[in-house]
Amino acid sequence: MRDTWEWDGASWKLQTSVVVPSYRYEHAMVYDSARRQLVMFGGEDGFASLKDTWEYGLHANATAKFTPFGVTCGPTLSAASGSRPVIGTIFTMVTSSLPSATTTALMSAGLSNKWINSTPLPLKLDFMGMKGCLLHHSFDASWTFPVTSRTGVFSVWIPSNSVYLGLKFYFQSAVGSVTSNGGAVLIGNT
Repeated sequence: MRDTWEWDGASWKLQTSVVVPSYRYEHAMVYDSARRQLVMFGGEDGFASLKDTWEYGLHANATAKFTPFGVTCGPTLSAASGSRPVIGTIFTMVTSSLPSATTTALMSAGLSNKWINSTPLPLKLDFMGMKGCLLHHSFDASWTFPVTSRTGVFSVWIPSNSVYLGLKFYFQSAVGSVTSNGGAVLIGNT
């Protein structure tokens, strides 16, 4: 079996978005109560000695959350039903209220909602012709994703690494729309 189950205090729940280690035996496993993580190291797979480390935890007691904020001049960004930004899982967001002819959108991510370089946020984008649109976070990474029926679904893998615990990430979606404003871009909330 290569499935992962969690006890929530009342019943067992299959965790479907979990990446699992390869088959192995003679591995070491401990529970790190300070970090609320199961830690597994090494073992044998029948061909070689394994020297990898895997961590798992925080699901049942996680405080991870997605909180939309800010003003949108177009698309609305929300977490997909049942999706939370927990390390070791895939977090899925939904961008809706897109113009009808939209086929591709842009998702940007940032580590700050206070500054982009030395400029305070949110940044009014009127100077770019995008009247009423605001940039709500630093622009540290971006991806394109497909849109169908005026809705786009974007998923991001959050690595199973404790360095991500407590970090805040900010996301904002954008889409081209030649009839919307002088900048021909609509930007969503974050």
